[in-house]
Parts: sequence; structure tokens; C-alpha cells
Amino acid sequence: MYVDDPYEIEGREGPQLSLTPVRMSIISRSSALRGHAGAGLMMRAVDRLLRGWRMRMAAPHVRSGDRLLDIGCHDGRFIESVLARVSCATGIDPLARPVEGARMTIVRGVVPGDLRPDWSRFDCVTMLATLEHVDDPGAVARNCFRLLEPGGRLVLTVPHTIAHHIIQALVRVGLADGMGLEPAYGFDARTTEPLLARAGFRLVAKQPFELGLNCLYVFEKPRDPP
Repeated sequence: MYVDDPYEIEGREGPQLSLTPVRMSIISRSSALRGHAGAGLMMRAVDRLLRGWRMRMAAPHVRSGDRLLDIGCHDGRFIESVLARVSCATGIDPLARPVEGARMTIVRGVVPGDLRPDWSRFDCVTMLATLEHVDDPGAVARNCFRLLEPGGRLVLTVPHTIAHHIIQALVRVGLADGMGLEPAYGFDARTTEPLLARAGFRLVAKQPFELGLNCLYVFEKPRDPP
């Protein structure tokens, strides 16, 4: 059963943590744990299950004809799942294998440092299990706002802080490699809404999932300036 507040479980709030985010490259830790130098593209069943859950939550919010930017795209699987209905899609990830296609482009890099100056505006930006792993979440939020057309959507998932302890336990017993429940190292998930509001976004949808351990947010860039 989902809880009403995605960041309150059984009446206990998560730890009161200040915003001390780590670099996006922390995602590579799962590769290091396995001794696999290929960017962690192999995933265990638990990781695949939880990633698929996130993708299914986010996909309905990508609209037909959207120009999509997926930040933290990993191997591009989410882009592939919605490619048939978008006009074009771009992915960026520090561990990605670059792809150049007619409708799909994947770039190895981070946001905002490796954003291409020739990229046009987008109708939808997705960040699944990514916001809590960037150097400066505020800068990323502002860049998402800049890159979106008025009326465009930012779709993201953010885990509860307690997920850090759960993923550690799963990795220790060999049930996960770390890609399914991305831990929130120092990021207080309850800061998500004010963080995006300061960047200019308006919250249009919020839905907990994974038994309240994760939350889907849909924000919109207002069509009219405030």
C-alpha cells in the first residue's frame, strides 16, 4: 500500500539531511563494485525490475510528438521505450555509449557542463533516479527550465532517503548492483519541490511508488511568465 506522504513511512520521517549532493559520476560505483569497466550496463533482475517500474511511471507523461531530453539516460532504454511516439529524442549520461541517429542521439557527458550549444528547446525533459546524483541540483533545474519550451514538462523520479540503506543491503547480499534503487547520498528528497519551484517550475503531478520508497514528479514550465 502506498503511503500518503512519499517521504513519511509508518509515521517516521526520513533523516533531516542538509543538501550535500555528490557528483553524477557516483553512478559508476556499481561498475567498480563488480570490477566491470563497461559503464555498468549489466543489471541484475532486481535492478531491471525497479528500473522498469520507474520507466512505466514516467512514460505516460511523455506526450505524442514531444522533443525529448533524457538526462541520466544510462543505456537509452527509456528513450527506446517511447521513441515511437516522440518526434526526436536526445539522451545524456556520463557512462553512455554515444549514438547518432536520425531521431535518437545519445551523448556521453553531464548536465550542464556538456550541454551542446546547438541543442534546440525540448518539450519534455526526463530525469529518472538522477537528480540526487548531480553536483548542483539547482543549476540542473535552471538548465532544464531554460531548455524547455513554455508548457514543457520535467518528469523525474526521486527516492526516499531511506532507500540508501535498502540498496546497501541488496548489494551486500548480491541481489542488486545499485542501478535499481539509486541511493540519495546527502540529498533530502523533501527539497525536490522547493528546488524546482525556485527554478520557475509549477508542480502538476506527484505520485509515490515502490511502496512509498520512490516518488514521481511532473513539473511544468508555465506558458506565461509570472
